Amino acid sequence: MKYTLLAVAVLSLTVAAIPHAADQGTIAYWSADDLKTGHVANMPFQTSTHAFNVVRVRPSDSRAAESHEGTTDVLFVVSGTGHVTAGGRIEGAAPLPKMPGEIRGKSISGGQNYALTPNAVINIPPSTPYLVQAEGNDLTIVRLKINVGMHPWSIVSTQQTTLGATSTYPAVAVPTNGRQGDVVYWSGESLTKAHTSLSAAADAGKPFNDPRDYVVLPATPTHAYNFLHRRMSANGQPPGVEYHQANTDIYFIVAGTGTVMTEGTIENREPIPGRPGEDRGTLIKNGRGLKVKAGDVINMPPNTPHQSIPDPKGFSYMLVKVNVGQYPWELIEK
Repeated sequence: MKYTLLAVAVLSLTVAAIPHAADQGTIAYWSADDLKTGHVANMPFQTSTHAFNVVRVRPSDSRAAESHEGTTDVLFVVSGTGHVTAGGRIEGAAPLPKMPGEIRGKSISGGQNYALTPNAVINIPPSTPYLVQAEGNDLTIVRLKINVGMHPWSIVSTQQTTLGATSTYPAVAVPTNGRQGDVVYWSGESLTKAHTSLSAAADAGKPFNDPRDYVVLPATPTHAYNFLHRRMSANGQPPGVEYHQANTDIYFIVAGTGTVMTEGTIENREPIPGRPGEDRGTLIKNGRGLKVKAGDVINMPPNTPHQSIPDPKGFSYMLVKVNVGQYPWELIEK
């Protein structure tokens, strides 16, 4: 951020206080059906590190171009078609009153167009102009806004902490200097294709390829991406239970069906050596199941057991891991 500590302190006196990392909110599940119809409970949803809202765009809408200095915006298309123009320059740019770093304008010149179809995901870093427009029918988008305050990223510093370093994908240190990277776009078609390829390997009883063979998975100091296909093992066992103290896990379900179990207690719980706050187990006992399908979204806060129980053909999802370091959220809470 480009604000002084004094500016942040002054702003914090005039803006309602938001709890920091101690409060990452509750488990939240939004079904694609509810998102499409607009009957969405607990949305908008906000924590100290990230927030969700639903963006609905009609072809006839006249929308403003926008730029946010304080957030990376991640768009997940639930339904409809259209495009987003990202980058370039905002024509007629003007700041919003009393909201430093929030810029709006009439249009964008010199940007790049990205197709928005169901299951598409796009990562738009701070201070990057963008404009969403619908084509043919209404667009329903879940927008994840990630606070980009600078802070340590020790536990979930790279996607390799989830996927594991290999000779093809060696461990890479992620800078903690606030760099938020570039615009990254995943078409709905490419993510569905990744699901199909991973599913075909599972059907044939072959080991999964590394998802990074199909999907670019960047990491920044505040958030990292992963793409996972969940299947029962050959002996009928589900993937193990996960537990993270240092990050919120956000699921964008791309294809397939299954159940995400949460709450309850972890059977055969053990810590992961060398990774403080990371535990694993075999099963969640007395938990709560969230039935999932394409277009669903889940917010899984830290210190919450979670486990995927796939249906016979499995399911795939884009995972966003949000670092829950403590830092001001006042500038970007609205």
